[in-house]
Amino acid sequence: MTTGWSCPQCGDLLPGDVVPYREGVFNAASRRFDPRCRSCKRHATFDPARCDTSPTAPVLVISGSCAGGKTTVSYLLSEHHGFVQIDGDWVLESRKAEAQHRVDTDEIHPYLLTMAEGFARLGRPVALAHIVPPSLIPHYQAWLTERRIAHRIVILMPQTPVLLARNATRVCWPKTTPEYWVLKFHQDYLDAPAAVRDLFYDNSAETPDQTAAALARSVMDNA
Repeated sequence: MTTGWSCPQCGDLLPGDVVPYREGVFNAASRRFDPRCRSCKRHATFDPARCDTSPTAPVLVISGSCAGGKTTVSYLLSEHHGFVQIDGDWVLESRKAEAQHRVDTDEIHPYLLTMAEGFARLGRPVALAHIVPPSLIPHYQAWLTERRIAHRIVILMPQTPVLLARNATRVCWPKTTPEYWVLKFHQDYLDAPAAVRDLFYDNSAETPDQTAAALARSVMDNA
């Protein structure tokens, strides 16, 4: 069996050899996703072309505006439901630190999807949290379908007053997101084609724990 995962020092890795996170957290609800070799702690890479195993776990893509709950829900899925959290905000910030210059948010989509596939093929369910623009939702669907990965894409869409209230009080970031950007991303989804709007999940009346539990059930039951 070749998992497609490898370490520059230890060579090919088995499913139990890959650790998904660095120690510590990026913010209050985001693990520092950075796959490592369990033995030597060096960075592990995934090459789909070298993988001969079929995906045995689902991928849940969680999108939506800032303050919609993506990061918190994906964190709770990792804490209580066995999912690997891949937080796009953390990936983007770590890429900026490595490159020491601005990194466009759209640059990381291929990496996010490849990492999601890598862990799905290890039998680890994935919660991928990121603002996926409406124009890229079909790409995500096609990419996961082509690789025969069981998946669900949800766009968290609390009612506007709830969204703004959550932005004003959220603790996963040191400061709130400017209201302009919260409303801008929210409106982008409202203006999206019907096929994208069909993915809306109104979590206005749910706690983050309730949303995480409901999504975990829906994804695992249909995997």
